Amino acid sequence: MYNQIILQCTKCKTEFSPKIRTPICPVCGGILNVIYSKEQFLVNEDIKSMWRYSLLPKFPILVTLNEGFTPLIFADKLSKEIGAKIMLKDETRNPTFSFIDRGASVEISRAKSLNVTKIVCAAQGDFGAAISAYSSRASIECEIYVPRDIDLGKVYQMILYGANVKIVNDYVDALAHANSRIIHDYVTSPASPWYLEGIKTIAFEISEKLHWKIPDFIIVPMGHGSLIYSLWKGFMELLNCDKIDTLPKFVGVQIKGMDPIVQVFRNKKPSNLRLKSIARDIEIKKPLLLELAVDVLKKTNGIAISVDENETINALCLIAKTEGLLPEPASAVTIAALKKLLEENIIERNDLVVALITGSAIKTPTVIENIISTSFKNIARVIVEKYKPTRLGDTKIMILKLLSQQPMYGYVIKQKLLKMFGINLTLPTIYQHLKELEELGLIASIKRKIGKRIRRYYMLTNKGLTFIGGLSA
Repeated sequence: MYNQIILQCTKCKTEFSPKIRTPICPVCGGILNVIYSKEQFLVNEDIKSMWRYSLLPKFPILVTLNEGFTPLIFADKLSKEIGAKIMLKDETRNPTFSFIDRGASVEISRAKSLNVTKIVCAAQGDFGAAISAYSSRASIECEIYVPRDIDLGKVYQMILYGANVKIVNDYVDALAHANSRIIHDYVTSPASPWYLEGIKTIAFEISEKLHWKIPDFIIVPMGHGSLIYSLWKGFMELLNCDKIDTLPKFVGVQIKGMDPIVQVFRNKKPSNLRLKSIARDIEIKKPLLLELAVDVLKKTNGIAISVDENETINALCLIAKTEGLLPEPASAVTIAALKKLLEENIIERNDLVVALITGSAIKTPTVIENIISTSFKNIARVIVEKYKPTRLGDTKIMILKLLSQQPMYGYVIKQKLLKMFGINLTLPTIYQHLKELEELGLIASIKRKIGKRIRRYYMLTNKGLTFIGGLSA
């Protein structure tokens, strides 16, 4: 089933059978690594997905949506704009529009082959969308814990793929809830060795597209650190199989204020971390692979760098304008970082740079709407007017303003209307307003089980967000 592989802890080096169910080392809590007893790298050119490579686990059941085999694009106009040799690895072409589909395919293939009937995880965004999609493909029940302020586009994906979405306060709570289920359920995370095996195929594809040469630099966003570590593992396997001669230098990028890996790389203790940015998927306060990510950067003589939100927005718009790609903010940080490194002469203009576009901005509509409303105000007003309801009373507007802060259920809305606006309504009246707002397409609702009770939470749709933005424009 596992084609002569073992799991080895990256920390204490203890070895385990690949049949072990826990995603972390039971001895020291370290990250487990898939080790192949016979490293032979082969490419099946008839397969047009990431499964074309031999150095992947072989399961009796393969759960795939033809992930991987994404293009490596020479960004001609972008290169001329900022004065560099840039290639973009476009992971938005994956089935759920992010690189995480690669890891989800391996993880869910293993789960299905073990006859798992339910999988549990915590998700900040793309991870949950991918796991829920592949669970649906495999007919496995999926339960996902998500923070209240998750990107709406991504939670909508999870719901439509059939996941049981449970809303908790924040991502730290989500991880705690998921990890509490390890004894009884199959729990996955961005630290799972099987997930990491899928992600490493990006390194294989980059090398193959470059005819087994490597770029001078690879720039990747860092959240948990799983992406940069997986890429390094992939390149190391190619090096050990004599497919490449050396390793690229890695550049790991985070958002200023949520950059613990960058701080540790610079021998600082992570401090002053804030919990909200436009790049939600890499907004991780305690990265699961922090030590491994720092180790990769040091081993490859790499660079860790932080960029601010304005730099990220400018980079996003520049990529869209020059190359016709629409990266989510967590992807655009790579080009924002490249611009800074070029200005500081850390990267030379003749260096070949591969930047990863890890996910699509189509999944972060709120961020895009905010950029549009800030940068293109006249167009934004026209759009707002088009979708603005003709008759909407003060009470409904107050409800929309409350829901713009966070999802709520009916009784909380009743309390906040009274406390904040002095509006005292009965619950049946509240629910009638909510029903009418749903019919207008301004809000949507999901059910959440709390103990033995099921509550219906209401949240703004993109149309509702646009309407509220129009009121303050």
